[in-house]
Amino acid sequence: MPVRHLLSMLWGGTTTLGYDVFGAYFDGIRISYMWFLLALFWGLIVLYILSRWSKFLLVGSLVISLAACALYPLINDYVPWTILSGLGALPFLAIGHWLKDHTFPTWFWLICIACGVIVFKFFGLSMWDTHYSCYPLDILGALGGIFCLYWLSVGISKLKYSSKILAYIGSISLVILCFHTIEPLTDIFNSVRIRSTFFMQLPDLAW
Repeated sequence: MPVRHLLSMLWGGTTTLGYDVFGAYFDGIRISYMWFLLALFWGLIVLYILSRWSKFLLVGSLVISLAACALYPLINDYVPWTILSGLGALPFLAIGHWLKDHTFPTWFWLICIACGVIVFKFFGLSMWDTHYSCYPLDILGALGGIFCLYWLSVGISKLKYSSKILAYIGSISLVILCFHTIEPLTDIFNSVRIRSTFFMQLPDLAW
C-alpha cells in the first residue's frame, strides 16, 4: 500500500488503474481528492495559450473540452496528472477570462439560472470524470449556478462579522481539503474513530 500511494502521487490519475496499466499489484493508483489542483493547472496553461488568440478563445475552449470529454472513457487510464479533467473544464475558465472585458446581457443570465434549475433536477455534470448529461444545458446551468453563488458571496462580503469568518475559512481551505480524505475513511455510522494511518490515503496528505 505505501508503494501504491507513492506511485499515485507521481502518476496523478483520477481513476483506479488496476490491471490495464501496472498490473494487479498496483491496483488502486489514483490521486484522490487533490485531482482538481492539477486539473486547474493544465486548464490554465491551455487558457493562457488560447488567450493569445482572443477571437478563438470561447470556440477553441469548447472544441478542446468536447474532445477531452469524448476521449476520457477511452484513454484516461493512461493519461497522468488529470490532464483530461483540466481540458474538460476549459470552457468555464475561458468564459471567466472573457468576462473580464465583456458582459453578458441580463436575459442570458436568466436563461442560465433556469437551465441550472433543470440541470439540478434532472441532469448533472461531474468535472472529475468530464461527465455531462447534456453538454450545452450543463454548461449554461453551471454558469447560472456560479452567477447566483457570486452574488450571494457579494452579499455576504458586506456583512461585518460573517465575512471575516468566511474569509478566514477560505484562507485555510487548502488545509481543509487535504484532510478531506479522512471523511470517507471514517465510519461515522459505527464509530467516530479515525482509522489508522496505514489505511489513510497518503497522496492527499503528502500533496
